Amino acid sequence: MRVANQIKIRKALPSEWERLVELAQQMSEDSSSDLDAGFFSRGDGRAFVQFLIEKGQLLVAERGSRLVGFCQFEPGRDQAYQTGHPSLVLRALYVLPAERGIGYGHALIEHFLTEARRRGIGRVRAEVCVSAVLDHMLVQHGFSERRREYQLLDPRRVAAD
Repeated sequence: MRVANQIKIRKALPSEWERLVELAQQMSEDSSSDLDAGFFSRGDGRAFVQFLIEKGQLLVAERGSRLVGFCQFEPGRDQAYQTGHPSLVLRALYVLPAERGIGYGHALIEHFLTEARRRGIGRVRAEVCVSAVLDHMLVQHGFSERRREYQLLDPRRVAAD
């Protein structure tokens, strides 16, 4: 069920950095990424979130006055064809579990694409920890999968005895 009229996406505000740190911490705990789960509880993680806000590289999903998700992106260079053309890279997308299925993820991706157009960038890519749901959403928005990477979660399985 979509509740599109309740979805608001906008750039993150400097005053929201603490709430965004909490959301990022939740994302790192909920995902199977290789991101250190304690990163956002330390000073360097907090500084990283503040830096992203300053650079305008965080979009937030809001329901009422409550932040329920975000996406993080950064400028890049298109390395795929060695052209060096500017690109925009989606690095993270997270929506609180209780708010999933309403359309926040789709809205965040659409606003990411709008941001690329606003900047005059015609090349975008996503380098995110992909789940089956996010995979499907990206394809729905015109992305195609180029490669899939897996990481062994238990390094002891390959450690020498």
